[in-house]
Amino acid sequence: ANAPDSITYNVVELVGNSLTVQIDVGGAWWEFRLTRVSNLPIVGNWKLTFAGVGPSQEDASSFFNISDTGPDGPRACWFDDVYHFADDGSFQNFQQGETWLETWQGAAEGCGTPVAPHDGSTVGAWLYDDAASTVTLDGLGSYLGLAKVFNGGELTDPLAAPDSIAYNVVELVGDILTVQIDVGGAWWEFRFAKE
Repeated sequence: ANAPDSITYNVVELVGNSLTVQIDVGGAWWEFRLTRVSNLPIVGNWKLTFAGVGPSQEDASSFFNISDTGPDGPRACWFDDVYHFADDGSFQNFQQGETWLETWQGAAEGCGTPVAPHDGSTVGAWLYDDAASTVTLDGLGSYLGLAKVFNGGELTDPLAAPDSIAYNVVELVGDILTVQIDVGGAWWEFRFAKE
């Protein structure tokens, strides 16, 4: 019955997903340290189910496309990769020891040991903007779908990997996530299913 209508806290620290506040209760100070927990539907582990590229957003698959055909299908080492959006805002790629490699990575095209910086060793961060329908990954080597794809182009050298990539979120409903990205003259589309 004595609860106040309003309480003011001193913000000591607000960095990333961490918040520290203090309050003077008259003769003593309380301090509370909090961590943001996201309930956004993007949080969780996702696996690729489709990848395609085409000339436009409306046709992002006529140049090339491939769907997951199971553990014995073509590029199975790519389709078992996990794209992990943690509830603390961190992001990480997990490739289960092998992923799909291409010649620009200094490897023969096919399944092989992931090549830095796209080897999952970086813990990056994600930011989902619902109003803009975008998800941005920050962190060298963090990516969705295919390592070579970035805003405005495709990599020809792993050392040129960007620190940040933004994707257009076409669909995020239940356990389905579809993103697109303009690489300059073509659009890639990646579809994922939540584990």
